[in-house]
Amino acid sequence: METVTQNEKEKKLEAKKTGMQKFWSGFVKFVMMGGFFIILIAILGIMVLISYLTK
Repeated sequence: METVTQNEKEKKLEAKKTGMQKFWSGFVKFVMMGGFFIILIAILGIMVLISYLTK
């Protein structure tokens, strides 16, 4: 019979992510790493482009 020592870390069971779970997990990680500013710059760029084209 095997015994677990106190120094040995327990293995975490992680379910495989599929479909939208995988997408949102990657998106949240991207935003946390600074992607928020990239998204803001892209939105501002689109707004400027739209205002320029509608004049």
